[in-house]
Amino acid sequence: MTVPRACDFHEQARFARPLLHCSIPLTCAKLAIAPKSREGWLWHTVAKPKIRGHSMRRILAAILAALTMLSGRATAQSGPTDVELKAAYCLGVTKTTQPIASQMWADVQAAHQDTLPAGVVIRRNLDEQNDRLNRLRAYVLPKLMDDQTMQIAIAEKRGESDALQLQSPGVSQCTSQCKVPSQNTPDEMAKFKSCLVACSLALPRIWSCNDTSWLPY
Repeated sequence: MTVPRACDFHEQARFARPLLHCSIPLTCAKLAIAPKSREGWLWHTVAKPKIRGHSMRRILAAILAALTMLSGRATAQSGPTDVELKAAYCLGVTKTTQPIASQMWADVQAAHQDTLPAGVVIRRNLDEQNDRLNRLRAYVLPKLMDDQTMQIAIAEKRGESDALQLQSPGVSQCTSQCKVPSQNTPDEMAKFKSCLVACSLALPRIWSCNDTSWLPY
């Protein structure tokens, strides 16, 4: 018996069941023919589509692009890091305390006391807060452009809330009772900080924002 080739599939076979023309190119592979019944034959074959080189490259590029998008989405959904959350918190603190330092400096200048030791300290504090605010904004604001912004926004609001708490009459009255160190010795500073923390548990978190060396830039 002569075995038909796959390229002849489009022709009408003389057997009981006709074969339809395939929609994809087939290799001219031989067919294995097995008897079906007395009336006809059962044809078995494997269609092997021809994929050109440039088509395969397009398929691989599409797969890689899809994997890259999935990987990026998984990373975005992991949420902000601890550094990002702390930066957002400290941004909230500094946004609230910087205007106070700015007003203090304006008052010192108006009283012509800007050259006194107290005025120098106030000006240095203002400069430090301005620099800290600029650095925190440069780090946090681009993060707010990403998909995961809720946690960062909450951390920033928490910083603002803690800083505003220090301006409440109750906390202000309490901290005014703490003895200011006269010599700035370690023992005096420890007692002073302990007294302040007793007035507001938010102070250690706020103080941690004074050093921003942990920022990557």
